[in-house]
Amino acid sequence: MHHCLIAVPISLAEIPSSLRQREGREIEYSWCSDRLINHTPLPQYFTCNLRDFYVPVAKQGEKNSRIVIGHNVGFDRARTQSPYEKEPTGVLFMDTMAMVASMLGMADHQETMYKTRRAQTDGMDDSDPALSQVGPIEGNSEDQKGDGWIREWKKRVSPKGLADVHKYLYPNKKPLDKQYQNFFVKCSLPDVREKFQILMKYCAHDVLATAQIYAKLMPMFQEKIPHPISLAGMVYMGDAYLPINQHWRQFYQASNIEAKMNVLISEERERVPRIEDGSDEISHYFCEEYDPTHSDERRREKRFVVLDRGLQSLHKAVRTSEVRFNILGIFSCLNHYFKSHEIMRLNMSEISWYQTIFKQAARRETPIENLKPDDITFKTKASCPIFGFVYGPYPMLKIDKFGFGFLVPTTKAVKEIPEFMQLEIPSEGEEPFDFPIRKCAEFVRANLKTVNDVEKSAKPAIDWGDLKFYRLPHSSGLQENVGDMYSKSFYKLFGNLIRPTRNVEYFGSLLKSIQDTKFWDSYSERINEEISAWYEDSPPIEDGAPSQGVIAPAICPAGTVSRRSVHKLWVTLTNATESSRLGTGIKTMVQAPPGYKLVGADVDSQEQWIVALFGDASQALVKPVSERIAGLTPFSNMMLVGSKNDGTDLHSVVAKQLGISRDLAKTLNYARLYGSGVQHAKQELIKTGKKPQEATKVAKQLFALTKGELMQWTNIKPEYNDMWFEFAAERGFDGFKNCVVVDGVIYLPHSHSSFRKIADEFELFLMKKLKDKAARGFKINFFYEDIQKDYYLFYGGYESSTFNWLAMHSSSPLPHTPVLKATISTALQPLDPSVPDASNFLSKYKRSIMNWHVQSSAVDFLHLLLVSMRWLCSKYDIPARFVISIHDEVRYLVPKEDAPRLSLALMIAHMHVRAYMSNTVGIEQLPLSVAFFSKVDVDTVLRKEPTLKCENPDGTRPEDGQGWTIEDVLRLTGGSLRKPSTNRIGDQNSGNENGYEDIKEAKRSAI
Repeated sequence: MHHCLIAVPISLAEIPSSLRQREGREIEYSWCSDRLINHTPLPQYFTCNLRDFYVPVAKQGEKNSRIVIGHNVGFDRARTQSPYEKEPTGVLFMDTMAMVASMLGMADHQETMYKTRRAQTDGMDDSDPALSQVGPIEGNSEDQKGDGWIREWKKRVSPKGLADVHKYLYPNKKPLDKQYQNFFVKCSLPDVREKFQILMKYCAHDVLATAQIYAKLMPMFQEKIPHPISLAGMVYMGDAYLPINQHWRQFYQASNIEAKMNVLISEERERVPRIEDGSDEISHYFCEEYDPTHSDERRREKRFVVLDRGLQSLHKAVRTSEVRFNILGIFSCLNHYFKSHEIMRLNMSEISWYQTIFKQAARRETPIENLKPDDITFKTKASCPIFGFVYGPYPMLKIDKFGFGFLVPTTKAVKEIPEFMQLEIPSEGEEPFDFPIRKCAEFVRANLKTVNDVEKSAKPAIDWGDLKFYRLPHSSGLQENVGDMYSKSFYKLFGNLIRPTRNVEYFGSLLKSIQDTKFWDSYSERINEEISAWYEDSPPIEDGAPSQGVIAPAICPAGTVSRRSVHKLWVTLTNATESSRLGTGIKTMVQAPPGYKLVGADVDSQEQWIVALFGDASQALVKPVSERIAGLTPFSNMMLVGSKNDGTDLHSVVAKQLGISRDLAKTLNYARLYGSGVQHAKQELIKTGKKPQEATKVAKQLFALTKGELMQWTNIKPEYNDMWFEFAAERGFDGFKNCVVVDGVIYLPHSHSSFRKIADEFELFLMKKLKDKAARGFKINFFYEDIQKDYYLFYGGYESSTFNWLAMHSSSPLPHTPVLKATISTALQPLDPSVPDASNFLSKYKRSIMNWHVQSSAVDFLHLLLVSMRWLCSKYDIPARFVISIHDEVRYLVPKEDAPRLSLALMIAHMHVRAYMSNTVGIEQLPLSVAFFSKVDVDTVLRKEPTLKCENPDGTRPEDGQGWTIEDVLRLTGGSLRKPSTNRIGDQNSGNENGYEDIKEAKRSAI
């Protein structure tokens, strides 16, 4: 095996220009592109055989295996020749940054703490798109006391950057000089040529540093993540290959999106009416008009006394409520308004709120008629007074330090409230001002007659006495700032808890515009950064350009603390394909070339099955091997035999018992699995319109039903386990009742427990069983491991066994995944008890450690699946190419005639993985209900479902794909992975066209 270390120092737009390669111990050299040396012009299309532009890490057509090692090597990979070859080469890429993330890496919130040296609220790994929707992990205070552990903790973690890792591993070496890090991005090719020798030296130092950190990381990796499948799975995960065609270019071209944007802008501007002077009253916001007897200029002035820096000063000639704002029609409104009021001569810098609505300060002085819609943002504080937002009954505003929030006035009798009170906003830099507190109180009380009150945090962000400011509830907790209330998590609040009181019709149009353009605003730059290469031998389209190409995405195979893969575009993409949402069809632009199929599947309820299995295994250890069955616990049983159709699956059962929708129950169930608690469930229920008191009641019922009741327990010695079951049989109850079993250890109610009686009776039973009179004289302590030590464990819920297993394993000195034994990152590993406040660390991060067990075990599942598939495809000569894996789904590209065999390989690999995981934890059963994928998708388009409607940029629609069950696959293949012999061509079981048509017809008949 050859080892190469590369450094690519040119920006994405420029294509690679230099490289230093070390092969074995003998060859070291650098490589530069022809464009850098000979000023070769860029071609119109980058084709896959342009070896003067792509780094040649292997000879063309070479099949010898070799590993290219680099830090964030996915970036380098996308600029090498190998991944664009039509036939897979023997070159694979290994990422030292992924190794660091797995062993030393921190979650995002920990990186902030690392930099600021102070403990912050624990939360989930918010770099994972699968955790962004589940809410906060509870039990972590914002201001954690006893943070003496931080100094020791910082010694064992490292940021992922090359210089940081090198400094961590080689503290006594001279730090890397990174002064030229941004040079390649910001500067032009002539600048690179001018400083060529300096920059090559810089690259050489980076390559040397990469070699040095690899030398330290690899032994560490083999110790902490010892199973070879984990390493192989990481390498295979980064070997992604996305086939594209001319539709990618059509989608990619900005004119396509801009044309839709312009149509949308025109439609919205048509909806904006002419503004008539004095057409609106401004009773909802607190506006004080100056004495009309004053001069003409003073008569035009208004003072908006709201808690918003942009609206506290005098605003000349503009009354906000008189302007109908719309994100796409705002300019025609402003033009008309200013002209009709003859105030175009005013300096716009005098209008404070106007200055706050621009994305870039440089555009503030631009004449209105020259502005573009993209110049405007409504994520500013100005949106509150523009639309008069209320949260429940309370007026909203935004304060820089605390984000969006709402004002709650005193509940005193109106006559006892002064007309004004003086307020000062912390950190706003404004003078104190008079606030019309009486009008605010009257406004709120009037609203309370028609809308429900809302929940408020225990402590306001600002307390002025008779007026309090509370933060808008954030999905990550009540004490987090909300900087963008137009984000996805707040959409459902509009029209329910958040309502505009002015310009309501136009706000609806605005909200739709934001929803329609938000995806493109977020992802357009990421899309433009993808490198596409084109096959010259593919059939040309009308303009002579190649019709088939490929993208080699720069995936980090383990970019988070839980070892999940990361890519800022492909791994985080939405599955939505609505034509109204600009840009959401990007995923469907990955399309198989003619004669090929995209074949893949999603693992059904992957993480729920995994943790349910752990719960089963935990209880089963007290039983003989022959009795260790799947479905031993209620949670697992519902996973295995429950059905959505008859209402016996977990989501349906929870929904029915709590009187909520199944979709909401499903959301809450997954959130709870990831560590969210009662408070998050309550917030989700409030969003559906439930009153706070009712939401609290239902949330508590949910946790009692699922997690169970948290109680104190004490474990008996293992030698008395059999006697417990004998006692239970004699008393006529199930041995798993009235106790808790975790990893084969039986826990009985503690002396403080409300149903201690059963433990007392068992002790008497034991005393009678012991015939040795001397033994009878022993104290009750004799039966317990440590009578003084108690454990808080859950009891009586569907998921109690699972959460007890998670809690126990999260408290172990060295948490690891049960299947492949991957050890947790040092960022979450419990500290040695000798470290100051070590127990506080564990208390703070215990739920994060529990969540790590869930997600990292899912990564084990995926690595096992990828390795199994690679072996099956190699053994049975299935010419499949790995396309991508996105958390719980995998996709492959394969010739159409081999799609049935690849589908069977997926089914078998899936069975292998589930069987291996079950056997590893001691459950030697695999129920048929989970043995195979529910279906394998066979399609020409990368989409969530093969029948999900989508549209190409040219208006054509891809043909629907198919979902093959295990029965379909067995019918097409005859149950064999071997290539069909020539004399079986035409047999419906040989994977040919007739088989496809038979299945299509059968499914049509079923419909």
